[in-house]
Amino acid sequence: MLKKIDKKFTFFLEWALIIALNLIAILMFIQVLFRYVLQLPLNFIEELLVIPGIWFYILGSVYASKKEEHLNARIIEIFFKRVKSIATLRALTAALSTFVCGWLIYWSYDLCKYSFKVNKASTILGYPMSIIEVSLFVGFVLMFIYTVAELVKYINVVNGKRKELN
Repeated sequence: MLKKIDKKFTFFLEWALIIALNLIAILMFIQVLFRYVLQLPLNFIEELLVIPGIWFYILGSVYASKKEEHLNARIIEIFFKRVKSIATLRALTAALSTFVCGWLIYWSYDLCKYSFKVNKASTILGYPMSIIEVSLFVGFVLMFIYTVAELVKYINVVNGKRKELN
């Protein structure tokens, strides 16, 4: 059941990333065309680019967390030979990441509450800034879920319920 949901979510996530990236490329092309070829700068394009740009960045971070391809420096692991020792180190790292992600969820939730309360709007187009700010909360919640899954995986390796790290 969970694998089916995860598969559908991955499909949605991949398409959201593709759409956001294409939207960024199209908007940039339009901006360059109008600004440098037609000498008619469209100021609202830069403001509009923020929406797919932020969502692309945040959803890309979620995708990296899901695939466990986020940036990490596993230099200390060189000194360990046993899989269980490496898994313990990775479990500690995942536990710390889970804590940090939980803290970021708390702060991004406060930012969302504030954004909805104040009802900030963009300067030129006047769209609600909560469209952008809610991406942080959504992204951190999703990253938290995948970080907890990573933590459970490494704990299972440490406890012997799973043989390999990957």
